[in-house]
Amino acid sequence: MRFLIGLILIFLISPLTLWSAEGQDAAGSFERAEQVESTTAQDGYVAVSAAPTWTKPLLCPNGEQNCLFVKTTKYHWQVGDQITCGELMNETVIEQVEDRCDGGTCEKCYRVEHNEWIQDSSENQYAEFGLGAYSVTPGTSTRFLGTESSVDQTETNKTEYSFMPAAATVLVSGDAIQGHISTVSKDGIFVASNKNFEGTLADLESQDKSMRMGLRIFSAILMMLGWVLLVSQFTGPIAGLLNIIPFLGPVANSGVTGVTTVLAALIGLIVWAALFVVVIVLHNIWLMLGLLAAILGYIWWSKNKATPKKAEKKS
Repeated sequence: MRFLIGLILIFLISPLTLWSAEGQDAAGSFERAEQVESTTAQDGYVAVSAAPTWTKPLLCPNGEQNCLFVKTTKYHWQVGDQITCGELMNETVIEQVEDRCDGGTCEKCYRVEHNEWIQDSSENQYAEFGLGAYSVTPGTSTRFLGTESSVDQTETNKTEYSFMPAAATVLVSGDAIQGHISTVSKDGIFVASNKNFEGTLADLESQDKSMRMGLRIFSAILMMLGWVLLVSQFTGPIAGLLNIIPFLGPVANSGVTGVTTVLAALIGLIVWAALFVVVIVLHNIWLMLGLLAAILGYIWWSKNKATPKKAEKKS
């Protein structure tokens, strides 16, 4: 099973995650929107900014301000238990249960207290409003910039709020059809922001950068984990045999396992670095064309360099 999971991580999940990372370009999609005045509606992918007028108002959780969006998530506190194996941290042990063994290595297992917040419900609410000659109906595809959060909590219940208060001027980008903005094409982005066009663009660029870096790191971790799982499928049983050595067996087992894990992770990081270069080239058409031109130029230069030498030999 570890072998199969390792292969899936190496050849599927890690590359797809890295490909997704390099495709983060919400700022580029937003920048393609045509900046228009709010006084006269026009069709197309537009970005419009004006003071909002409310057709379906929505109050923020504090009840004192209009919001563009409110997400309400409710939880209850659940008291329970779970089985955990290996070294305990700060868990409260209820009882010891049967040990877990894998490849000749066994770990002690315990039933411990496990208390957590369990989600009961989650609801998204959206205001409907006008921006000059445009009417706006946000939805699940809308990216709200400038959201805030708050929590109401008791000992047994908790309610989390994520919301976006409306400023005096609101900017929206999306597909306008007969003066109504409620959707966006796949090449655009439906944005609601309290900043101007330049400020919104800067926020999206920052989000793209953070998302890109986070996905890159996650992809690298997946690749290293895949190689660790792949290698451990073969080294685990061998290392387990060292346990038969009196006194030093467990130490030798731990040492071999640690060294092979580090080496496997290092191999995974090297493979990921090579994959990263390939993905960067494939995502950048100009870089790919430049690399192809460089290769063709080198081939042409090599042939022309070799031709005079052949002519000299014939003479």
